[in-house]
Amino acid sequence: MKAVRRFAVTLVGAAVVILGVVLMPLPGPGLLIVAVGLAILATEYAWARRLLARTRAKAQEAQQTAVASPLRTAGTVIFALGLVGLGILAFLAADLPLASPWTGTGLIIGGVVLLTTTWISYRQARHQQSTYSSG
Repeated sequence: MKAVRRFAVTLVGAAVVILGVVLMPLPGPGLLIVAVGLAILATEYAWARRLLARTRAKAQEAQQTAVASPLRTAGTVIFALGLVGLGILAFLAADLPLASPWTGTGLIIGGVVLLTTTWISYRQARHQQSTYSSG
């Protein structure tokens, strides 16, 4: 039974990672999907746990860079809102080139994920600044 579970985890995890890699160049949560796939694989493989830890560290570093200054934070928020706006347009205007409900949904999800992670990173950065200044 353990071999069947390992095979299923490998199959599902690899499929999710591949989907995330395919979505990486497209607007949307490609990196997040890769991380989910690695988390699935990490339940069975030590190499996936190590790679997931590195991926999470790199993603956190990139997000901290995005909120390092007010200008970067504003740029990230504007970009995320632009993704959501384009997603709504693609969702509603199916006659535009490359527009479809699927494209729109992907753009909206990508924008919402970016807004959420930016907000979380911004709050963490503010908390760290207040900890350093009070300590």
